[in-house]
Amino acid sequence: IPLSYQIMSRLGSEKQSREFETVLEALVMRICEDHPHHTLHQIIAATKGDDQSTVGKMRVQASEQILAALCSKSPVLSALIQNTRMILQAYHDLAMLAGADKDKREMSFVSMWQIAQQSSCNKNRTLPRNFNEQMKSVLRGRTATLASIPAMLTVHHSLRADGIYDDLVRMNTVKDVVKISDSGNSKPKIIQVAGSDGKLSIELLKGNDDVRQDAVMEQ
Repeated sequence: IPLSYQIMSRLGSEKQSREFETVLEALVMRICEDHPHHTLHQIIAATKGDDQSTVGKMRVQASEQILAALCSKSPVLSALIQNTRMILQAYHDLAMLAGADKDKREMSFVSMWQIAQQSSCNKNRTLPRNFNEQMKSVLRGRTATLASIPAMLTVHHSLRADGIYDDLVRMNTVKDVVKISDSGNSKPKIIQVAGSDGKLSIELLKGNDDVRQDAVMEQ
């Protein structure tokens, strides 16, 4: 599992045999099915890779095929995958939001989106729904069940040999306050997310960073 980033980066490579690719895809399928809260972020990230090059297109295609196959395994896993995708998209939209850091250092998500919409950098551009609305649509959606909600992103979850993660701390609510850090070139955004255990976790969102490099350095 700690090597999942490197393993998934080999998907769709032209330099390996079809036999190796088959074994690799089966391995990725197994670790994602057995340990989804540790690996879905990586395989979803692989679908957002460079799709301009031939290798990039093949990796994106292979990753999408694996996700489709995982979704067919069970309704619960399918719902978890879809909800994880939506939450990661919401995080990406917030991290990449520009033009909201000029007037205030702390604000609600609605205020941040209003300021960003008025910014010249977003002129003639329709912004996605604000972060809190996107998160509520997942965490409070009609079909939301505990098993379909991703685990807290900033909490360490130990691997379990039996693959049973029913009692993990899941994402629950987002505090409607976002801060913009004064430090760093990217002016990262700071949010607070409450887990199903009621505890708040502070999360830092930075745009234009490659999390895969952080994972390699951590190893």
